[in-house]
Amino acid sequence: MSDFEDGEEVWVGIDDNDDEKVIFSPDDTDQFYDFSVFNLIIDICNNYFPMCNVQMKDSIISFKIPRCLIFSPLLQIVCGFYHDDTVVEISLVFQKPSWTEKLNSFSITNPVFKQNFVGRPLINDVIINFFSSSFKPKAKYQLIECMLNSMFSNWFSTPKQVNTFPLLYDDCPLIYLIFEIVEAFLDIQDHCCICRTGLPFSVIKPSVCDSKLCSFRFDEIGIGTSVAQEIKRDPLAADLLISIFASCTDERYMNPKPHESLMRNSAVIFDNLPSMTEILNTCNNDTDICKKYGHDTLELLRWIILSNKSQIISLPPQLRINEVSSPFQFMTLIATLSAEKQFISRKTTNGSIFMWHGSDGGRWHSIIRNGLWNMSKTDCVNGDAYGQGIYLANNSSISHGYSLSTTNLYNKSQLGTQLSLIALCEVACVKELINHGQICTLTDEKACIVRFIFCSYGLNPVDLTNMQNIPTMEDIVKFL
Repeated sequence: MSDFEDGEEVWVGIDDNDDEKVIFSPDDTDQFYDFSVFNLIIDICNNYFPMCNVQMKDSIISFKIPRCLIFSPLLQIVCGFYHDDTVVEISLVFQKPSWTEKLNSFSITNPVFKQNFVGRPLINDVIINFFSSSFKPKAKYQLIECMLNSMFSNWFSTPKQVNTFPLLYDDCPLIYLIFEIVEAFLDIQDHCCICRTGLPFSVIKPSVCDSKLCSFRFDEIGIGTSVAQEIKRDPLAADLLISIFASCTDERYMNPKPHESLMRNSAVIFDNLPSMTEILNTCNNDTDICKKYGHDTLELLRWIILSNKSQIISLPPQLRINEVSSPFQFMTLIATLSAEKQFISRKTTNGSIFMWHGSDGGRWHSIIRNGLWNMSKTDCVNGDAYGQGIYLANNSSISHGYSLSTTNLYNKSQLGTQLSLIALCEVACVKELINHGQICTLTDEKACIVRFIFCSYGLNPVDLTNMQNIPTMEDIVKFL
């Protein structure tokens, strides 16, 4: 956990006695050691990775991790690494010319977000763990497998597959530190972005595990996200989030609900809010949004977009489901990690199928933040002709009957002034899934996950038995 002050660069040192970080100045380093022994290592590293621009002055080695090494375009986008060619700048202050002893201090900084960037806690831990006599390099690194093949094919007239790196750790420890740092960034796609615990499924935006401490640090750091950044990442997904909130006028479904101070001017804000395209074209950052549209607008958008832990991405035309006529198609990762684990357990045991679910526009604010609940025997029930449970269907025309349109107070929404949504859910074939003919009911909430959302106004009937080529997360990553 690096210390930071108002986004400025802070040097983090390490106390040898109790493993706690303390602040040093680089000038405090013992100057009597001969650090010129590092020269060969630096030369080797610069030969293999000239884009890292490794430099040394006295006991300080500085280098950068360029964006090109984080070779996933989707990861670059959602983490905000598209603003600058450099992902992180690193300076290491050595106590001795040794790679197995703790550093005197170090700094890690993103050129745009300073200390508040995605992956900062991971890189902090990587550096601390690397400078130890117990460190052992991994047998395989993603950077070697995915990036070095391309490098070697450019260097040699006959491209060849590179499965192992030609240098050992002892030949150039600094290169292996770069491998470790890049590996930590790449792990963000399926690991907690705070503690690096593996997640049960791949994610679009940086996510955390079930640890309350990780959730707290995730919110505290802010992970470099901003309203402007999220709009730029996917303006149509931002439009959907705003429209869903602006269509939720029933207090029963406003769960969670923002502070009353954010709600008092919401109708006026939505009435005056421009299209996401206009914001995208006129605002480079949140400061621009605040200046142009007001503090209240920025704060409400910040709550709607940034407090939403679900992950929504609009499908490009090439990945849309052809059988669905709506041009507004979204892939969703709504479930919490624990809910996804419980669903996967049921799916592994019983198998799964896709089914439709329809709810009126005012209910979707709760659905995208909490998932589908069994609302039977509550004042939120949407019909109980077939008994208790979540109502599902094989044909979209049945679920469409439950998808009553709701007025969208966000007038400039690309989705229209009447919001009508329908979901395509993955459902585990548990015994609680009861077939009533055209409709099925499911009383086990943990056996149903929303995978896709469609704007269903004027949607043609779609029978799942005829649906082909439902896109996966891997398809989206490959496309981007």
